[in-house]
Amino acid sequence: MEDQHIRNLYKADKFLSEVVYQQNMFMIANQHYTYLNQSLFVTPSIVITSAASFMSFMAAAHPEDANDISLFVGFLGTLATIVTALQVG
Repeated sequence: MEDQHIRNLYKADKFLSEVVYQQNMFMIANQHYTYLNQSLFVTPSIVITSAASFMSFMAAAHPEDANDISLFVGFLGTLATIVTALQVG
């Protein structure tokens, strides 16, 4: 009876160590993909929309070039929308 108890404790300890290993692996994977998401989608979309806002104000300041600048602002808005739509999760 004592042998069975020791074997069960060994199995439980082995199972617990595997669970802890899996938790650590998932935590590291989560940190990695959070970083990738931030660097590939969030930051570029913020930069693109900031540039579009700046260009929009510039179009108001230079009415002679407003049509060309407005076209470029529209392109930047579309690009920001695409980058944001590609974002995972």
